[in-house]
Amino acid sequence: DMLIGTMDDMLDKVQEQVLQQDLPTYLQKNNIEQLLNRVEGLIEALDREETASAQAERDDQDSALRALDSTLLPAGITLENIVDFHKYRSALLQKEQLTTALEELQKEIEILENEQAERTSRVESQQQMLVQS
Repeated sequence: DMLIGTMDDMLDKVQEQVLQQDLPTYLQKNNIEQLLNRVEGLIEALDREETASAQAERDDQDSALRALDSTLLPAGITLENIVDFHKYRSALLQKEQLTTALEELQKEIEILENEQAERTSRVESQQQMLVQS
């Protein structure tokens, strides 16, 4: 235990010496502060450039939408109106398809009911013939 305590104390002293004396000397000797300042400047420049690029892209999108609204669309018609119209047309087409499918099913049901009625009629007819015989 005493050896461990002594080793911990020595390690603490070495770390303290490195942090207080050797590290600052190393950092000054190798111009680390200047390098860090340059890296920080580059990061800030990239952030500014990215922000400017994102703003320019948003401005381009807004400009394109305004241009579409003002040149391609009749007065009083907006892109939202066009989207709503396409939704309406799609819903109408779906309704027509469902109506057609329903009509076809009703025809099939009618055919099956007629076949069933014919079979029932034949069976009743055969029963009457058997009864009469």
